[in-house]
Amino acid sequence: MFRWLRAKRRPSLACQYKDLASIGITLKEKFELSQITMLPSIEYKKLPYLLLLMDLGGEFVLENNSFEYLSQDIWYFDQECIDDPNDYISIVERIVDLTKNDLEMQQLHIYEEQGKVWMTLNVNSKAYRYDFYMNDDWVDLGVFRFFSDILKVEGSHRWFFYSDIDPHLLVGAFTNNQWHALNQRLNIFIPF
Repeated sequence: MFRWLRAKRRPSLACQYKDLASIGITLKEKFELSQITMLPSIEYKKLPYLLLLMDLGGEFVLENNSFEYLSQDIWYFDQECIDDPNDYISIVERIVDLTKNDLEMQQLHIYEEQGKVWMTLNVNSKAYRYDFYMNDDWVDLGVFRFFSDILKVEGSHRWFFYSDIDPHLLVGAFTNNQWHALNQRLNIFIPF
């Protein structure tokens, strides 16, 4: 008789996007929500926020077959994406992009010698080195912890959070307030 009292209201796709935007997770200005959603609207109501975050964190294929990230706030990618150690260059560039200019990177170099892989880089004019753990074609997730530590050293209020959606990863560089607000809606993000 009172089933409607127990039923949990699930926000529409537009409401979910507006809610995420209020937290600071948005599309880049050149994209529209209708361009990037891959499923019928009803599916987004079944899994509120998760499917939308996955779409927002994806890539848009341009006419020249290159791609552009849809958002500077969230990243959704396949963890099995390392075909060559130099693949870490684009990963590190994307990580720095997610920090919203809190980090300025210069002189990124990837080295490989006798089965070991490491990178050197300058961030905000300070030299850093990171030794990668190589595990077939899987991304070394420790690189996100490494950049969270650099953010802390640099006085940023952001650090990296993730949700493992095997074999994919949903990653963002959030402030503590953003993380709490996001977890009130979808409690899946944990810090690196």
